Amino acid sequence: MKKIILISSLSLTMVVGASWAKPNIVLAQTCNYFAGTAVTGKSVNIDLCSIVPASSRSVDFVYYLGNQRLVSQANCDNGTWTTFPERQIHRPRSQATQTMLYFARLQLAFFPQGQ
Repeated sequence: MKKIILISSLSLTMVVGASWAKPNIVLAQTCNYFAGTAVTGKSVNIDLCSIVPASSRSVDFVYYLGNQRLVSQANCDNGTWTTFPERQIHRPRSQATQTMLYFARLQLAFFPQGQ
């Protein structure tokens, strides 16, 4: 009889102990930032993890116009960006694309030359 009570108590302690243990919660971080809507009506999302200084005045990054993935480089001096591989130069025409360039400039200001 004592063994049964001891085993019951032990399993109850394990269950209670497990329920009071602090959970190890890991919050997932996302690299995706919704910048707004382009003049075309498509959403502009920036891959924040892709922003890397390319030179003292330019930053490489990836953004999404709707579902289209665009590899780009921002020229922080003149406020334009170039998409690749077509090498087309763009200027902001919406708050969303202005926000996109803002993040590029921030990266360059805080981490020049990839530091």
